[in-house]
Amino acid sequence: MADFRFKKFVIRQDNCAMKVNTDGVLLAAWMELRPTDRYMLEIGTGSGVMAIMAAQRMVEMGHPVPGLPVTEIDAVEIDNFAAMDAEYNFKNVEWLGERVKLNLVNLPFEVYAQECGRKYDLIFSNPPYFSNSLKNPDQRKSLARHNDTLAQSVIIRNVLNLLAPGGRLAMILPVGEAADFKRKTDFLYGAAKKGERVLVQTREALVKTNSNKAAKRVLLEFGYFDKSSPVSGVVEKSVVPVMEECKYSDVYRELTKAFYINF
Repeated sequence: MADFRFKKFVIRQDNCAMKVNTDGVLLAAWMELRPTDRYMLEIGTGSGVMAIMAAQRMVEMGHPVPGLPVTEIDAVEIDNFAAMDAEYNFKNVEWLGERVKLNLVNLPFEVYAQECGRKYDLIFSNPPYFSNSLKNPDQRKSLARHNDTLAQSVIIRNVLNLLAPGGRLAMILPVGEAADFKRKTDFLYGAAKKGERVLVQTREALVKTNSNKAAKRVLLEFGYFDKSSPVSGVVEKSVVPVMEECKYSDVYRELTKAFYINF
């Protein structure tokens, strides 16, 4: 598989079961980043493309801000071969220097979550999401695509322990899986006691392959807030059509123009 070239970096993905794709690029371009973000965590980094995009965005917003520490992005990957590509790609982002640190963690997410002593300002993931479907005979592709080893409940449980107060969780999921994820977080919200921190949805964008078609994916963002927070119930909603009238939409171009060579 050929390397994937972006404006400021090249992604080697020879050893990755899942290659660079629209879902991951959209999430990394869409999720909210803040100059004050100290620690970020990516669950299932694959080739490392989303972590590198997040690092580029931090640098382009002028980070590190004088007086603030350098941001560190911890990228967890269970697959040894994909981790090789991610490590190579992290080491070859020459323009990054010491402004943002990329740390590869070659462990299962649950193991890392139990060992990690950090609290994160942002956790993001383009997770495996197929359930009860025909699996690919390629074991590594099946691992990357199916949620047998990284179920939604596993993500939620560990994210609640890893987020710093006021932190965020950003994900991209198919429409059905997004609805399931929101039902789970809504249930936990309802069961939480007053003053307890929970995941509260703050943003959502429906992703359409074409403006005149139904959405296929949903970009989701949650905040880790006190249940009584005034942001509860307020969700910023939008639509991201990839194509419009046989060309890339203005919305998609605007989101990804800092990355794709042709935009």
